[in-house]
Amino acid sequence: GAVRIAKVGENWIVNPVYSEIEESIIDIVVAGTEEAILMVEAGGKEVPEEVVLEAIERAHSEIKKIVNIQKEFRKIAGKEKRETSNFKLNKEVQKRVGELTEEKIQEILNSIMKYSKDDKKKILLENTDKG
Repeated sequence: GAVRIAKVGENWIVNPVYSEIEESIIDIVVAGTEEAILMVEAGGKEVPEEVVLEAIERAHSEIKKIVNIQKEFRKIAGKEKRETSNFKLNKEVQKRVGELTEEKIQEILNSIMKYSKDDKKKILLENTDKG
């Protein structure tokens, strides 16, 4: 599950609307499972570490609720969780792709120019299509 948390004044808001996000001192999106946090993306003003930690803890608490609701839906629908199989990549193909791309990827990622993440991704994809 995933959730967005914002803090406006002393109030923590789960899945805030845009006006609440604009007023907040912290805006944080957290994705995870019952057991762990998988991704954190945050923005806002400079806040103490404790505020960030509290936001993540509150978000994880909400994620656990979401996961439990998803489990209930699965039970009601009578669907079991599907097992997935791991794809095994051919080592020779992996090695060759690395040889052909590693230098260019490092060059783009370490570029002195201030590319945004999206720009870097676009450049990498363009180079992949040409390569």
